[in-house]
Amino acid sequence: MELEDEFGVSIPDEDAEQISTVGTAVDYITSYPGQWLGLIGKKTMLLFDATERVDSEGMYAHAQWSTGLRWLGYTFHFGVLVPMAALGMWITWPKRRILWLLYLMMAVYAASVLLFYVFARYRYPLVPFLMLFAAAGLVQIRGFLIEKNISKIAGCLMGVVTVAVLCNWSTTSEQDMRAVTYMNLGSLYKSHGNLDDSEIAYRQAIQFKPDHARVRYELGVVLIMQGKVNDAIEQFKAATKIKPKFAKAYTTLGAAYLSQGRSDEAIDPYRQAKRLNPRNARSYSDLGEAFRMNGDLQRAIHHYKKAVRLEPNSVRAQFNLGRTLLRTGHRQKALAHFHRAVVLQPDLGVAIKRLGISLGELSTSSQGPNK
Repeated sequence: MELEDEFGVSIPDEDAEQISTVGTAVDYITSYPGQWLGLIGKKTMLLFDATERVDSEGMYAHAQWSTGLRWLGYTFHFGVLVPMAALGMWITWPKRRILWLLYLMMAVYAASVLLFYVFARYRYPLVPFLMLFAAAGLVQIRGFLIEKNISKIAGCLMGVVTVAVLCNWSTTSEQDMRAVTYMNLGSLYKSHGNLDDSEIAYRQAIQFKPDHARVRYELGVVLIMQGKVNDAIEQFKAATKIKPKFAKAYTTLGAAYLSQGRSDEAIDPYRQAKRLNPRNARSYSDLGEAFRMNGDLQRAIHHYKKAVRLEPNSVRAQFNLGRTLLRTGHRQKALAHFHRAVVLQPDLGVAIKRLGISLGELSTSSQGPNK
């Protein structure tokens, strides 16, 4: 169980099992100690990585409009600061009894980040500590070299070089982080109803990271809202190809097909969504709808019944099952499901109308042809 997104950043994913309580976390650690240690090791690398891992917006996207920010980004980053701090720690190690509080504070804060999410904004509080040690190293390096202790100098050099290599061995490119910024910008535009700018931002994100399933999906949603259904379908298909277990993308792809009356094409993505979420009533209800629109009423009824069993209080499933049963001549059974839908949602006008029609037909049928 790895909690990370397409970039390898340690954040909760919608398809991942969430560690929501301390007890669950402890169970996971004790059950899979090897995986947990591997995850902590990876997060440690991320904590001191030269690349700034962003969750909202980052300097890499802004740097394209700022020469100063762009040039400063080449040298003022963790890939330079951490090795310099390592140099200072090595040189000042004999004074560790005096500096122990700095070591303790830095270690405690670093551990707190490792236990949760590793993002650039969460690791910034480490910078003052690292700067203190880096400054100490620069000030005292001359005296350290004058001692001409070859073994200490060689050990220090090897340690600093190793730290420098590890910090600059980045697993994520700046392009990926630019994609995150534009993805969030697209979400912001969409939330304010600015769909054209939202589309532009999402497409910009895709240029930086074409294999980002979430961006493809979000762009598809915006295109649906704009009425560009065919373009949206291509984005949803791309999202499912990139991330085969992206249940929500399959569901929305099926809905897009249905909106165009392409019920036969909607069946497969709905089936995929059901396979990924076998306990989700909505998955069965959606598949039932595709079968109903495709004229296969018996399969539609089968899936609607499954949806009702999984979620008896689903107005949508109750109503759809009722109207499909009505079409197949099962008026009494349909009446029960219409009645349930109305009880769950009294203002459901369509269900009330269907209920009235069914009651009238049942009344006429019960009176017989001579009455």
